[in-house]
Amino acid sequence: MKKFTSLSPNRRDIFIAAIAVTIALAISIAYANVFVYAPIEITLQPVNPPVYFEQGSNAGKPDLGPNNVITANPGPNKESLAVVIHPTYQTTYYKNISIVINSDNKAYYVYFKVQDVLNNLPTGSIALLCVYGSNAPRSLTGWPVPSPTGALLCVDLLQTGLNPNSVTLNANSKVELDICIYTRRYLSIPDDLQAQPDLHTNTGDTTIE
Repeated sequence: MKKFTSLSPNRRDIFIAAIAVTIALAISIAYANVFVYAPIEITLQPVNPPVYFEQGSNAGKPDLGPNNVITANPGPNKESLAVVIHPTYQTTYYKNISIVINSDNKAYYVYFKVQDVLNNLPTGSIALLCVYGSNAPRSLTGWPVPSPTGALLCVDLLQTGLNPNSVTLNANSKVELDICIYTRRYLSIPDDLQAQPDLHTNTGDTTIE
């Protein structure tokens, strides 16, 4: 205590503060070896997918050939879509067979994964799932192999896997899905074509499948 009284007031404050810091650090280190487990109650409340498939305006409409219809059926949770179409030679374009709806009040990045490719198309064929804004104009350019223009995204239906590109779906909005098929003339094509794209969405780092 004599050393305390011999210090000037300012130096004494500094010395006492240094002791306080040293003690505080010592206590922190000592208690860092003690672990306390407090009970935490977690409640899960599942919700319906905020982004999902629905049938488009041309789903169920007559397709090419007798008694054929355009089939676009969402899966049980509406995050998958089963498509059956009946194209002919050259270019067959199917407009608005399905829509993707965002029912949430925030935007999502939407990805498409082709689970089952369109089967048995001849070599050199093209099959695209194209995403358009609601009521957006459509057009085809190029010859002899035309391609869609103005789409937000086109997904190759002849390759399985997740397409790395996304579409931003704003809150409470929707996009429309078209299919464009090209096959060379005089090559054999199957009676019907089936594909199954899946829907993947995320709002940042978390992917919802």
